[in-house]
Amino acid sequence: MILLLVGVSAGLALAYVFWGYGWKGVAGNDLSLHKTELSAAYSGFSSRVPAEVTGVILRGQEVDVLYDLYGKDYWACYIRTADGRFGWVLCTDLQD
Repeated sequence: MILLLVGVSAGLALAYVFWGYGWKGVAGNDLSLHKTELSAAYSGFSSRVPAEVTGVILRGQEVDVLYDLYGKDYWACYIRTADGRFGWVLCTDLQD
């Protein structure tokens, strides 16, 4: 019984890591794909946080939201693009 519970738990954890929340978002505008959540949150607003942009997501491109984090004054999403790139964007810049 314990092995069954461990197996099911491991399977669910693996599915979560692979598929994420299951939330699909669409870029409302052209977005910068950032290396860190802080870069996504503050790069345009603070000179103390360097912009660590790793790519661009074009308007209308669908992305998978793997997980999200709330900061003091931001909501950042870690995403996977259709072509396999990973990075951070502001969740408020995504549409359902």
